Amino acid sequence: MIAVVVNKSSGKGLAKSLLPELEHLNDRSNEIELIAEDSESQTIQSLKSLSSDKDLSGDIYIALGGDGLINLCVQEIKRRGTEVKGLLVYPCGTGNDFAKCNNQKPFDLQILPDLSKGNYSQKPIDLGRVKGQSNTTRYFGQVLSTGFDSLVNERANRFKFIRGKIKYTIATLMVLMRFKPMKYQIEIDGRRISTSAMLVSVANGHTYGGGMQIVPHAKNDDGFLDLIILAPVSKFELLRVFPKVFKGRHVNHPKVSFHRGKNIEIDIVGEEVHFAYADGERFFPLPISIAIEEKSLPILQLSNFNER
Repeated sequence: MIAVVVNKSSGKGLAKSLLPELEHLNDRSNEIELIAEDSESQTIQSLKSLSSDKDLSGDIYIALGGDGLINLCVQEIKRRGTEVKGLLVYPCGTGNDFAKCNNQKPFDLQILPDLSKGNYSQKPIDLGRVKGQSNTTRYFGQVLSTGFDSLVNERANRFKFIRGKIKYTIATLMVLMRFKPMKYQIEIDGRRISTSAMLVSVANGHTYGGGMQIVPHAKNDDGFLDLIILAPVSKFELLRVFPKVFKGRHVNHPKVSFHRGKNIEIDIVGEEVHFAYADGERFFPLPISIAIEEKSLPILQLSNFNER
């Protein structure tokens, strides 16, 4: 069974525009189960209902949306375990960082019924496994962020009528007005770091936020997580450095440092509740534990099919 999961609101309507074609394929193929709900909670419920029905349980997951929808599908794939053959992405989001890092491009939807015949190749990638204080576990494919980054995400998500990348620009300016460096306690494979920082991010893939190369050397198949720390700088300097992230030109800044490891713990001292974000989604309040889960997500490649 092929579970095709659609975020109708992603990509300025791109995913929604593909629905008629998907519905037609769904009607004429008993191999396809289409999930196109109106909310995240409904999508999660439909995915759980699908996987609980052995006759409809998805062997292949196809996500038509952005990084948020992909992250949602990853949680379900990991919940189901090794019985899933893999994930295929039809990028329809604003940033599409996961799709770009994994060479996932738009393809002819008409080939979907043929996927059940095994007309694809698999490439396993690493995932970051995150545990919160309640021992709840979630996974991410690209970047987990804390500090200035996550506060910008938190603020941007409150906007109800502002969409697209402009909301992050506005949120950045709003957060910057009151932002102060945070005191971090970090442990990387048993090595402890106590430091004040503007942000601390953990990368599995090298980009986030629509192409920002936060850790240009990060690879999602090397068995390591890459951590970046931006030490305290002035607000003016933060505004000057931040745009350089899009080209990866921040790496030689004297206040930027990089670390690598397989197990990372992050906490903030003397702060109010502070949430970590991963793949653009709110995860857990700090403290958190992060571990690399090597080769744990099979990504499907369609090299034998024509792209759009």
